[in-house]
Amino acid sequence: AVSRRSSSTAPSRCNSWNASATAFAAEPTLALLVAGATLLVYQSASSQHLVTWLVQERGFAYSRAAYLGAAVVLGAGLAGSLAMGWLTDAAERRRAGGRLAALVGLGGASLAATVAFYLLPPASPLFLPAWLVAQGWTLGWFGPMLAALHERAPAGSRATVIGFCLMTLNLAGVGLGPWITGAIGDRAGLTTGLLASVGAGAVGIALVGLAARRGVRS
Repeated sequence: AVSRRSSSTAPSRCNSWNASATAFAAEPTLALLVAGATLLVYQSASSQHLVTWLVQERGFAYSRAAYLGAAVVLGAGLAGSLAMGWLTDAAERRRAGGRLAALVGLGGASLAATVAFYLLPPASPLFLPAWLVAQGWTLGWFGPMLAALHERAPAGSRATVIGFCLMTLNLAGVGLGPWITGAIGDRAGLTTGLLASVGAGAVGIALVGLAARRGVRS
Protein backbone atom coordinates (compact mmCIF):
# COMPACT_ATOMS: atom_id res chain seq x y z
CA ALA A 1 0.00 0.00 0.00
CA VAL A 2 2.89 2.32 0.80
CA SER A 3 4.58 1.80 -2.58
CA ARG A 4 1.28 2.25 -4.37
CA ARG A 5 0.66 5.55 -2.57
CA SER A 6 4.14 6.91 -3.22
CA SER A 7 4.01 5.99 -6.89
CA SER A 8 0.65 7.70 -7.28
CA THR A 9 1.96 10.98 -5.87
CA ALA A 10 4.81 11.26 -8.38
CA PRO A 11 2.59 12.09 -11.38
CA SER A 12 0.70 14.69 -9.35
CA ARG A 13 3.95 16.42 -8.43
CA CYS A 14 5.01 16.36 -12.08
CA ASN A 15 1.64 17.76 -13.13
CA SER A 16 1.94 20.60 -10.60
CA TRP A 17 5.36 21.64 -11.90
CA ASN A 18 4.17 21.33 -15.51
CA ALA A 19 1.12 23.45 -14.75
CA SER A 20 3.31 26.13 -13.16
CA ALA A 21 5.75 26.16 -16.08
CA THR A 22 2.91 26.34 -18.61
CA ALA A 23 1.21 29.18 -16.74
CA PHE A 24 4.38 31.28 -16.50
CA ALA A 25 5.20 30.66 -20.16
CA ALA A 26 1.69 31.69 -21.21
CA GLU A 27 1.71 34.89 -19.12
CA PRO A 28 5.24 36.36 -18.73
CA THR A 29 4.04 39.11 -16.39
CA LEU A 30 3.50 36.44 -13.72
CA ALA A 31 7.26 35.99 -13.33
CA LEU A 32 7.71 39.75 -12.92
CA LEU A 33 4.98 39.87 -10.30
CA VAL A 34 6.40 36.94 -8.33
CA ALA A 35 9.89 38.49 -8.41
CA GLY A 36 8.50 41.86 -7.35
CA ALA A 37 6.40 40.33 -4.59
CA THR A 38 9.42 38.40 -3.30
CA LEU A 39 11.40 41.62 -2.91
CA LEU A 40 8.44 43.31 -1.23
CA VAL A 41 8.16 40.40 1.21
CA TYR A 42 11.92 40.69 1.81
CA GLN A 43 11.38 44.31 2.85
CA SER A 44 8.28 43.56 4.92
CA ALA A 45 9.90 40.63 6.74
CA SER A 46 12.99 42.70 7.51
CA SER A 47 10.82 44.97 9.66
CA GLN A 48 10.80 42.20 12.26
CA HIS A 49 13.97 43.94 13.52
CA LEU A 50 11.95 47.05 14.28
CA VAL A 51 11.69 46.65 18.06
CA THR A 52 15.42 45.96 18.33
CA TRP A 53 16.11 49.00 16.14
CA LEU A 54 13.89 51.24 18.27
CA VAL A 55 15.69 50.13 21.43
CA GLN A 56 19.28 50.10 20.18
CA GLU A 57 19.32 53.02 17.75
CA ARG A 58 16.41 55.26 18.76
CA GLY A 59 16.66 55.06 22.55
CA PHE A 60 13.27 53.50 23.31
CA ALA A 61 12.75 51.45 26.44
CA TYR A 62 12.08 47.86 25.42
CA SER A 63 8.57 47.78 26.92
CA ARG A 64 7.60 51.03 25.18
CA ALA A 65 8.97 49.82 21.84
CA ALA A 66 7.15 46.49 22.12
CA TYR A 67 3.76 47.91 23.17
CA LEU A 68 3.85 50.82 20.72
CA GLY A 69 5.03 48.53 17.91
CA ALA A 70 2.16 46.12 18.57
CA ALA A 71 -0.38 48.96 18.58
CA VAL A 72 0.96 50.33 15.27
CA VAL A 73 0.89 46.88 13.66
CA LEU A 74 -2.71 46.31 14.75
CA GLY A 75 -4.04 49.76 13.87
CA ALA A 76 -2.05 50.74 10.79
CA GLY A 77 -1.85 47.16 9.52
CA LEU A 78 -5.63 46.77 9.54
CA ALA A 79 -6.25 50.23 8.09
CA GLY A 80 -3.60 49.73 5.40
CA SER A 81 -4.95 46.36 4.34
CA LEU A 82 -8.51 47.67 4.01
CA ALA A 83 -7.53 50.96 2.36
CA MET A 84 -5.19 49.44 -0.20
CA GLY A 85 -7.66 46.72 -1.06
CA TRP A 86 -10.43 49.30 -1.57
CA LEU A 87 -8.26 51.73 -3.55
CA THR A 88 -6.80 49.11 -5.88
CA ASP A 89 -10.20 47.49 -6.45
CA ALA A 90 -11.62 50.90 -7.36
CA ALA A 91 -8.71 51.52 -9.74
CA GLU A 92 -9.27 48.16 -11.44
CA ARG A 93 -12.96 48.94 -11.91
CA ARG A 94 -12.06 52.19 -13.65
CA ARG A 95 -9.71 50.57 -16.17
CA ALA A 96 -8.02 47.24 -16.85
CA GLY A 97 -4.63 47.09 -15.16
CA GLY A 98 -5.58 49.84 -12.74
CA ARG A 99 -4.97 47.64 -9.72
CA LEU A 100 -1.25 47.29 -10.38
CA ALA A 101 -0.87 50.93 -11.43
CA ALA A 102 -2.48 52.05 -8.17
CA LEU A 103 -0.33 49.61 -6.19
CA VAL A 104 2.82 51.05 -7.76
CA GLY A 105 1.77 54.60 -6.88
CA LEU A 106 0.86 53.67 -3.33
CA GLY A 107 4.06 51.69 -2.99
CA GLY A 108 6.29 54.54 -4.13
CA ALA A 109 4.73 56.98 -1.65
CA SER A 110 4.77 54.43 1.16
CA LEU A 111 8.41 53.47 0.64
CA ALA A 112 9.34 57.18 0.73
CA ALA A 113 7.54 57.42 4.08
CA THR A 114 9.40 54.31 5.24
CA VAL A 115 12.76 55.89 4.42
CA ALA A 116 11.70 59.00 6.36
CA PHE A 117 10.69 56.86 9.33
CA TYR A 118 14.08 55.16 9.46
CA LEU A 119 15.95 58.48 9.20
CA LEU A 120 13.86 60.80 11.39
CA PRO A 121 14.57 61.23 15.10
CA PRO A 122 11.76 60.06 17.41
CA ALA A 123 11.19 63.65 18.57
CA SER A 124 10.16 64.71 15.06
CA PRO A 125 6.41 65.35 14.63
CA LEU A 126 6.62 63.32 11.41
CA PHE A 127 8.10 60.23 13.07
CA LEU A 128 4.80 58.61 14.09
CA PRO A 129 2.88 59.49 10.89
CA ALA A 130 5.72 58.09 8.78
CA TRP A 131 5.71 54.94 10.91
CA LEU A 132 1.95 54.52 10.46
CA VAL A 133 2.22 54.83 6.67
CA ALA A 134 5.20 52.46 6.58
CA GLN A 135 3.36 49.85 8.62
CA GLY A 136 0.17 50.21 6.59
CA TRP A 137 2.17 49.43 3.46
CA THR A 138 4.03 46.52 5.05
CA LEU A 139 0.78 44.59 5.51
CA GLY A 140 -1.46 46.30 2.94
CA TRP A 141 0.18 45.41 -0.38
CA PHE A 142 -0.24 41.65 -0.04
CA GLY A 143 -3.95 41.40 -0.87
CA PRO A 144 -3.82 43.47 -4.09
CA MET A 145 -0.76 41.53 -5.23
CA LEU A 146 -2.47 38.16 -4.79
CA ALA A 147 -5.53 39.52 -6.59
CA ALA A 148 -3.35 40.59 -9.54
CA LEU A 149 -1.65 37.18 -9.67
CA HIS A 150 -5.03 35.45 -9.58
CA GLU A 151 -6.34 37.60 -12.44
CA ARG A 152 -3.36 36.84 -14.67
CA ALA A 153 -3.01 33.12 -13.97
CA PRO A 154 -4.67 30.70 -16.42
CA ALA A 155 -8.06 29.58 -15.12
CA GLY A 156 -7.06 25.93 -14.84
CA SER A 157 -3.91 26.49 -12.79
CA ARG A 158 -4.61 29.44 -10.51
CA ALA A 159 -4.20 27.49 -7.28
CA THR A 160 -0.89 26.06 -8.53
CA VAL A 161 0.41 29.51 -9.49
CA ILE A 162 -0.61 31.03 -6.14
CA GLY A 163 0.94 28.07 -4.31
CA PHE A 164 4.21 28.48 -6.21
CA CYS A 165 4.17 32.20 -5.46
CA LEU A 166 3.63 31.63 -1.72
CA MET A 167 6.43 29.06 -1.63
CA THR A 168 8.81 31.50 -3.34
CA LEU A 169 7.83 34.39 -1.07
CA ASN A 170 8.42 32.33 2.05
CA LEU A 171 11.71 30.77 0.99
CA ALA A 172 13.35 33.78 -0.64
CA GLY A 173 11.54 36.72 0.98
CA VAL A 174 10.61 35.74 4.51
CA GLY A 175 13.64 33.47 4.84
CA LEU A 176 16.33 35.85 3.59
CA GLY A 177 14.98 39.29 4.54
CA PRO A 178 15.46 39.25 8.34
CA TRP A 179 18.70 37.27 8.07
CA ILE A 180 20.43 39.59 5.58
CA THR A 181 19.09 42.71 7.29
CA GLY A 182 20.35 41.44 10.64
CA ALA A 183 23.75 40.59 9.14
CA ILE A 184 24.05 44.12 7.73
CA GLY A 185 22.89 45.49 11.08
CA ASP A 186 25.64 43.66 12.95
CA ARG A 187 28.27 45.26 10.70
CA ALA A 188 26.89 48.69 9.84
CA GLY A 189 23.89 49.27 12.11
CA LEU A 190 20.24 48.31 11.80
CA THR A 191 19.35 51.65 10.23
CA THR A 192 21.58 50.74 7.29
CA GLY A 193 20.15 47.23 7.12
CA LEU A 194 16.56 48.45 7.18
CA LEU A 195 17.25 51.11 4.55
CA ALA A 196 18.83 48.43 2.36
CA SER A 197 15.64 46.41 2.68
CA VAL A 198 13.66 49.44 1.47
CA GLY A 199 15.97 49.50 -1.56
CA ALA A 200 14.99 45.90 -2.27
CA GLY A 201 11.34 46.90 -1.93
CA ALA A 202 11.87 49.75 -4.41
CA VAL A 203 13.25 47.28 -6.96
CA GLY A 204 10.19 45.12 -6.29
CA ILE A 205 7.89 48.08 -7.01
CA ALA A 206 9.79 48.73 -10.25
CA LEU A 207 9.21 45.13 -11.33
CA VAL A 208 5.51 45.42 -10.51
CA GLY A 209 5.38 48.62 -12.57
CA LEU A 210 7.04 46.85 -15.48
CA ALA A 211 4.49 44.04 -15.22
CA ALA A 212 1.69 46.62 -15.21
CA ARG A 213 3.04 48.26 -18.39
CA ARG A 214 3.46 44.95 -20.17
CA GLY A 215 -0.03 43.92 -19.14
CA VAL A 216 -1.50 47.09 -20.64
CA ARG A 217 0.39 46.58 -23.90
CA SER A 218 -0.79 42.98 -24.21
